[in-house]
Amino acid sequence: MSHEPLLLHIETSTDVCSVAFSQGYAIIGHALEREGRRHAALLPLMIEEARMASGVGISDLDAVCYSQGPGSYTGLRVGLSTAKGLCYALNKPLIAVPTLLALTYGIEYPERGSILVPMIDARRDEVYLEIYNAEREVLEASSPMILQEESFNKYLEAGYRLYLCGNGARKARDLIKSNEFLHFDAYEIDAKYMVKPGINCFLNKVFENLAYAVPEYLKAPAYKKAM
Repeated sequence: MSHEPLLLHIETSTDVCSVAFSQGYAIIGHALEREGRRHAALLPLMIEEARMASGVGISDLDAVCYSQGPGSYTGLRVGLSTAKGLCYALNKPLIAVPTLLALTYGIEYPERGSILVPMIDARRDEVYLEIYNAEREVLEASSPMILQEESFNKYLEAGYRLYLCGNGARKARDLIKSNEFLHFDAYEIDAKYMVKPGINCFLNKVFENLAYAVPEYLKAPAYKKAM
């Protein structure tokens, strides 16, 4: 019987902090907290909680996945530094999972021919988003966007069914008039959505350089803008 890869997934891109252990495509341990920006304090405890639930040893890991961003500047740094520390200590590969790609896996079976629009709240009327087809191929690369009522008209007018997902979809729901082709799935990002893209990277040996891996911020943090 072949060994199914054992991965740890770390998600810290928003106020929600979560971790998951997966064996193959199955989630065997999971922890999630909604205590705001306390990721640095919570993350080690959550990893141990999920590890105990999974019944595996930390040294049994085959790789560690981190949520690459976009998202919270501090949160992404905490997640990556934790993932790097484990990889250095265990001599295991590091895997970057784009946060917006992971978010699309909350839509388990998208309708063929539909458009997936994962969105993370970026304050005020702005979101971070990326646009995918139903096969999760990128149609428009990740970028910040100020939402307007007509933001997705080119897809709607072409007859596509759109799935807006993530916490940014709450904001979009308030600004964009709904119709039969527009669906708002305002679920939060979670490490469990990293499992499929993470295992796909592992099987294809898509690993990060531990020394040079950085988060994908998309824009500078607010305090840098003020300098």
